[in-house]
Amino acid sequence: MTPHKISRLLTPLQGVRGSAAALLALLCAVFAAPPAFADPDNFGNGNGHNGALTVTTANRVINTYTRLTANANAGATTVSVNSITGFAVGDLIMVFQSTGYTGTVVTGAQAPFDAAATPVGNWNFARVTARAGTTLTFAPALTSNFTGSPPDNDITLRSSAQVIRVPEYTDVTINAGASLSARAWSSDAEFRDTVGGLVVFFATGTVTNNGTISAAGAGFRGGEKFNGSGDSCTQLDEEWEGGAMTVSY
Repeated sequence: MTPHKISRLLTPLQGVRGSAAALLALLCAVFAAPPAFADPDNFGNGNGHNGALTVTTANRVINTYTRLTANANAGATTVSVNSITGFAVGDLIMVFQSTGYTGTVVTGAQAPFDAAATPVGNWNFARVTARAGTTLTFAPALTSNFTGSPPDNDITLRSSAQVIRVPEYTDVTINAGASLSARAWSSDAEFRDTVGGLVVFFATGTVTNNGTISAAGAGFRGGEKFNGSGDSCTQLDEEWEGGAMTVSY
């Protein structure tokens, strides 16, 4: 597959009646993403094993998300994650690197910056062949490198990739006033749970959208002052002690 470049944020999709193309709604960064490398299209529009979906309520989340706890490099057929709950043998998964930019960004800069030399934006699809403990086994093997971190490292875990369960439907109907939404990024109080921000599903039939499919406001969070342990942070780039702790998102 020719490398893809995600060049802009997706806006909510409204009033669309589409073909069976696999639908991917991403809100993963506030900058132009790097080339996103994936293996050849092995899955088409999915196999439809989850049947038909009709969405009748607002903010329906259909994906399951988990975080990598160890690095997984190209050629790997297993990943270690913080939980395999919600993942089953036969499920389609997407491994996605949302964070981990290692370059320098000037505070307040509005222009895009190049993240091509980082893993941010890498993604692969695969199908689960086994699950045990906190390990998912899948095929085909990864074609990109992904970073993970144990839960006891507050800094590196914020750069961990995520694994997303991807439902495979036949037909999808979203009623008027209803919506599909992404799980909000890093929803725990300490911003340690670096998953969410994407809506992903496949459909073999027709996608009828009379409502909304949106990841708006749910993606990778922007930088902000972090008042760690009452350290009186009052401005950007203020060094700890007396200001922000040195953290990386």
